[in-house]
Amino acid sequence: YWGLYNPTERPSAPFLASRFGGEPEDYDAIKGGSAVDGDATAWNTAMSMANAGLSTASAYAAIQQYVDVINLADYMILNHYGGNWDWDHHNWYAGRKREAGAQFRFFCWDSEHILESVNQNELSQNSNGNPSRIFTRLLSNSEFVVLLGDRLHRHLFNDGALTPTEAHGRWTGLRTQIETAVVAESARWGDYRRDVHSWQVGPYHLYTKNVHWLTEQTRLSTSYFPQRTGVIVQQYRNAGLYPTVD
Repeated sequence: YWGLYNPTERPSAPFLASRFGGEPEDYDAIKGGSAVDGDATAWNTAMSMANAGLSTASAYAAIQQYVDVINLADYMILNHYGGNWDWDHHNWYAGRKREAGAQFRFFCWDSEHILESVNQNELSQNSNGNPSRIFTRLLSNSEFVVLLGDRLHRHLFNDGALTPTEAHGRWTGLRTQIETAVVAESARWGDYRRDVHSWQVGPYHLYTKNVHWLTEQTRLSTSYFPQRTGVIVQQYRNAGLYPTVD
């Protein structure tokens, strides 16, 4: 036994082709602002358009020749909800087919720093060359703000994907899959940070299922998931992006 694994497809060109059709060479895949497949020409064009401003109807129409704005809104909501603080200066992918009018879609990647503080606020992310810059520029466009409000209403209300019961239910399903394996995981790796790699600053724990795993599950079940939806809605309201009417 070596440990739990998290097998993940990289959302690069082969992934894009398998999901959206065509061949890998048909796609641009951008990771953290740089092309890993194809090239960054279309991405750089989209960034230039965003930095030039997106408040007008013509600019909003033009950016949609390069960016799937519904996908971008959903992507940002998900990262905001999770409080992803190790992003988006890196840890993201985007991809589009290399043809006129094809839109970049955005994919979460390397997102382990989430679900930590129930009050984490990442709405101010605005990193040049990255998805948050396009999103921030779009917030100056009244039509996009309406679209964002619609997506927030879809996901954060009425049994949406990020309402407490739905989010916690998905987490519970994943947690149950590895409930037993965590025992072996702590036996294999529980002393690693204490005895092998005492990284940064202690205290260095002997990680166990009962002390650490179950404690974290209780925190998520009784604190994070029940409260986070209301917290994130209020953060959007404070930013003027969602009305006081539910």
